[in-house]
Amino acid sequence: MVPVTAPRPSLLALVAPIAAAKLVLHLLWAGGYGLFRDELYYLACARHLAWGYVDHPPLSIAVLALDRAALGDSPLAMRLVPALAGTAVVLLTGWLARELGGGRVAMVLAAIAALVAPDYLAVNHYYSMNALDTLFWTAAVCLVARILRDPPAVTSRTWALLGLVVGLGLLNKASVLWLVGGVFVGLVATRHRRLLATPGPWLALGIAAVFVAPHLVWQIDNGWPTREFVKHATEDKMAAVSPLSFLRAQVDDMHPLNALLWVPGLAALLAWKRLAAFRPLGLAYVAIFALLVINQKSRPGYLSPMYPVLFAAGSVF
Repeated sequence: MVPVTAPRPSLLALVAPIAAAKLVLHLLWAGGYGLFRDELYYLACARHLAWGYVDHPPLSIAVLALDRAALGDSPLAMRLVPALAGTAVVLLTGWLARELGGGRVAMVLAAIAALVAPDYLAVNHYYSMNALDTLFWTAAVCLVARILRDPPAVTSRTWALLGLVVGLGLLNKASVLWLVGGVFVGLVATRHRRLLATPGPWLALGIAAVFVAPHLVWQIDNGWPTREFVKHATEDKMAAVSPLSFLRAQVDDMHPLNALLWVPGLAALLAWKRLAAFRPLGLAYVAIFALLVINQKSRPGYLSPMYPVLFAAGSVF
């Protein structure tokens, strides 16, 4: 349990202006150029709603269909959703800093790091499943941090909410499985492994499974097309990336100055006594990083949804 020795600072008063700046930034330039080719593909999918598609699950397409029905398919209308998702990530990054025991400076610093990260500026500026993916990862990590902060005080409602977030995340992009696997490694490797003997994690997994079940049925009925797509993309499309290049891309994609936060943040999660309760999150990052590097054909951006917790930990440190 992480002790709280002073009143917790107001999240909205401190971080909301930074999040608002993020939203305004994206909306001001949302119509500055035509639709990206991936956005055209997403629009085509939105005209043929289904429980799955060859290269992605259905949630982002269902959201786009609702957005299109309400606002049309102009660039501004399409880019409102990713802009709002990025705004929420800025707020949640500040929330994470507070959850890790940080004060006002830590919350503001973490939120600014999420605001200026080049990868986030990119994925929140056009419609794709990646903007929602970062949001679901960050929301799930927030809930895991809340659980790790004081496990005895956690109710089944928190576990159920985690299952809901993970389930929706999997309906958006299968890479959420990396987060689930990384957190599992982190739990097993620390004293928090005792949580696995309680009903909470299994309640969360059960709820997530219920949400993703229709997509799995679609995959089975259609001969697992996504597995075939990933196999050929890995073999025929993706270029090999060396471990050093992968690491260098992490620094560039998150902004070199942000490395002054996330590198110490990772070290603090792994070794600083004050953040010992949250060590599974640091180990989760290491496990996911290792998996992607071993694969050798992973895009560096696959790891980008994991950085809000490192920004938060670095800001607290």
